[in-house]
Amino acid sequence: MEEDFDYSIIPGNFIFCLNNGCSRARTCMRYLMAAHEIETSETITVINPKRTAADCDAYFPHEKVNFALGITHLFDNLPHRTALVVKQRIIDRFNNATFYRWKQKVRLISPEEQEAIRRIFRSEGIADEPVYDQQVPQYAWQTSVIKKWR
Repeated sequence: MEEDFDYSIIPGNFIFCLNNGCSRARTCMRYLMAAHEIETSETITVINPKRTAADCDAYFPHEKVNFALGITHLFDNLPHRTALVVKQRIIDRFNNATFYRWKQKVRLISPEEQEAIRRIFRSEGIADEPVYDQQVPQYAWQTSVIKKWR
């Protein structure tokens, strides 16, 4: 783990793993974060340690992904009518509040949301990639929700 890792960014409902026998433990955020939480928290929620790498849906790789920040130039290269249609489809898909939080740079755009925007562009016949103000490497905490166990 990075020496300067900010443990305060771990969500309060994050589920940890204590299975040091798992073949993926050394690359899983759930395992890597557990040591710190054991030292600092009174209680933690953990995955059943009997689960193995082969049957664990909770694996959360220790790697950052690129979130986008800002949509200032998202429509710059589009014809006006197309830009209006694309904007409305994005708002219909994500809602007004989310769109304006992206516009005001108070909310990051997840990789999944970027893909959905890319699909809207393609469905409107736009071959260019959506343009964001910047890419911000972050851990995908909100997408690390455990899928239902089999």
